[in-house]
Amino acid sequence: MLCIYTTIDSRIQEAAEASMARNMAYLQEKFDAHWSRTKPWQENKAILDDALKRTPSYKRLKKTGLAHTEIIKRLSQKHAVDLFTHSGMVEKQLSTTDSLSHYLMLLHSGLVALDPSNGHIKAWIGGINYNQFKYDHVKTAKRQVGSTFKPFVYAAALQKGIAPCEHISASRTEYENLEGWTPNNADSKENVMKYSFTGALAKSVNTVTI
Repeated sequence: MLCIYTTIDSRIQEAAEASMARNMAYLQEKFDAHWSRTKPWQENKAILDDALKRTPSYKRLKKTGLAHTEIIKRLSQKHAVDLFTHSGMVEKQLSTTDSLSHYLMLLHSGLVALDPSNGHIKAWIGGINYNQFKYDHVKTAKRQVGSTFKPFVYAAALQKGIAPCEHISASRTEYENLEGWTPNNADSKENVMKYSFTGALAKSVNTVTI
């Protein structure tokens, strides 16, 4: 008999998986609404084109000797597709190009929960759906920390004695010592407001953090 021992806590693992599924569905809805009138590759068509050339469908047609324009024409024909969404699998009539566009817009995530007292792993989720995406975002992916670093900035500010209830302007500033760098926020409406630490961190306001 083979016995495998792990520090994974099944209750934490189950809660983490449920939380990820729920929150990723919510975030995907917000993300899709933000990009409803355009796409991230609108100004750089090569992004979609390069991704299309890496698909098995494109490579298979390429081997038959077809020209790029003819391949694109064939991949633009609609057919039944089982499509993954954060709300479950759905069947749609889409072209390979449309299907690829859908997956390029799909949000992904990973999660690992550790016991800080001993480093034991209590929960590990490599991705949003192992059956569809066999890629471990915890172990394999290398990404910029992005806004997840902001809490450390605020913690350092608290240690320096800055009052957490002090309201800081979110107006855009040009930093001459950084070659005229002028950071902005995702929502330009935020530039005219003032935020406490709580508000700025909750809304992830770049200009206040900087």
